[in-house]
Amino acid sequence: MKRIPEMMALLIAGVAQAQPVDPTQLVGRWAGAGRLFDVKVQAEHGPMPLRLQIAPDLTLTGTVGGVAIRPSQGKPVNERIDFHAQLDGPVRPEGALKKDHLVLLVTQADGQAMQADFHLKTNFSWDFSMRVGHLVATKAVSGV
Repeated sequence: MKRIPEMMALLIAGVAQAQPVDPTQLVGRWAGAGRLFDVKVQAEHGPMPLRLQIAPDLTLTGTVGGVAIRPSQGKPVNERIDFHAQLDGPVRPEGALKKDHLVLLVTQADGQAMQADFHLKTNFSWDFSMRVGHLVATKAVSGV
């Protein structure tokens, strides 16, 4: 009980230091691996490869697990940039990753590295079986 005020102070200090994502830092090609929070699904499927391209107007394209992302417009929300994109098909044809919607919540970007949370879903509203994960991506070198 004595540690609760100390933990609250650390939490408040951490929230106070949150910086909004600068959209100009997202422009370019990105490559990374998404890690699913569901341990069983992560063990079965391994890291989820994501290849992203973000245009200056925040249009997102790319692939998730090899499936194309249909062009989607990003929107600033609080300190992050949110993308809601439909995929050309499910990430896997059956099972836990039979999901064809991506919600990508970019929480950090510095022009060279990006971190985001992602949700793989069957729709953009409520999905009891959505798969949630975290992406760490780096900017791809031009011309490669």
